[in-house]
Amino acid sequence: MGVAALVWDCNLEQEALKGVEACTDYAGTRAANAAEITEKPCNVTSGTKSILREWWNEVVKAPALKDENKYNKNTIPHFGVMAYFDSTIMACAYGKCDATTKLLCLYNKKPGGNKPLYEKGDMCGSGCDCINRLCQTAPKHIADPSTCKKALMTDEMAKTAENMHNYYRRLIATGWAEDPKSIYAPRASKMNYLKFDCDNLAAPMKAAINKCQVPAEAPGQNVHVVNTWDISRQSALEEAITAWYEGLEKGGGIGEDTTYTSEMENNKMLTQYATLAYEGSTKVGCAVKTCQAQGNTIVACKYDSQPIVDDPIYTVGKPCSGCSQNTNNKQCETDSLKALCVA
Repeated sequence: MGVAALVWDCNLEQEALKGVEACTDYAGTRAANAAEITEKPCNVTSGTKSILREWWNEVVKAPALKDENKYNKNTIPHFGVMAYFDSTIMACAYGKCDATTKLLCLYNKKPGGNKPLYEKGDMCGSGCDCINRLCQTAPKHIADPSTCKKALMTDEMAKTAENMHNYYRRLIATGWAEDPKSIYAPRASKMNYLKFDCDNLAAPMKAAINKCQVPAEAPGQNVHVVNTWDISRQSALEEAITAWYEGLEKGGGIGEDTTYTSEMENNKMLTQYATLAYEGSTKVGCAVKTCQAQGNTIVACKYDSQPIVDDPIYTVGKPCSGCSQNTNNKQCETDSLKALCVA
C-alpha cells in the first residue's frame, strides 16, 4: 500500500485552533507538528511554506531512513509525522502569541512503534486509486463533538439554538422587534435567558421527528419544515429559528398589547413567535432530521413553558426591571445588551 493523500478535516482544525490559542506546547493526544513563524514583517503564507520546506528537508539532510524505514524522532521529528502513510486527515491553525505567530498541524495517526513510515515498493501499490503518486481514500473524519447524543445534536448546533433564541429574545426585550401594528414591539421587563436542555426537551423532539413525520402542532413547541433535504442541519436550524422570530412581522404583528389572544393562537406564525418570545420559558431543546426520501428537513424545538390564552406573552417594561419577580432568574445578564434575566 502506498502513501495516502491527506484530506483536510474541519473538526481537527478546531482542535488545532484550541491547541494553538493556548500559546503553550501542544499537550493533546494527536500526532502534531508545531513551529513559530519568525519572519519580519510577518507573512503567514510565506512563513508556512518555509516551515513545510524545513520539515521536508529533515529527510534530505539526515541519514534518516536507514533503520528499516522507521520513525526516528531525533532525526526526522516533523517529516515522520507529516509523511506517515497511515494518516488520512490533517488540519492546521495559527495563533498569535506575544511577538510570534505559532503554527500547529494535527494528524489522525502517529508514527512509531514497529511500523515503517511507509511500505517500500511501487508508488501506490495494488488496489489503490493513484493520483499524483498518492492513494486516494475516503477517510473517516473526526466526528462533530457532541454532548447531546440523545438528540444527535452537535455542540455547535446546541449552542446555535441557545444563542439564536437569546439573540432574538434580546431584540424583543430591548424594543427592536419590528411589528407592523406598532412599528416596534414593546420592550420586555423580565424575559428569561433560555438554556439548551438536551435530555428533557431535545431528546423528545428527536424521537418525534426521527421517522420523518412532521409532528402535529402542540403548545410549547415549534416545528419548521425546510423543503429540501440538501441542506446542512446547522443551516436548517438557523432558518427555522429565524422564521419563528419573523412570524411577528409576517403574521401581522401584535401591537402594544402583548396579551396572547385566541386569534393569535389560530395564527400559526404569531403562535410560533409567541412560543419563542414567551417570558416564562427558561429552557429550549431542538432536534433536526434530514429526510432524503421525503425531500425535506424537519426542525423541531420544545420549550419548558408556553404562552396561555389571555395571559401576556411577556410583561411590558424596561429590560431587566422585573427580574426580581422571577422564580429563579432574578438577576440581569452582565453581557450583551443587558436585556435578559439570568440566575
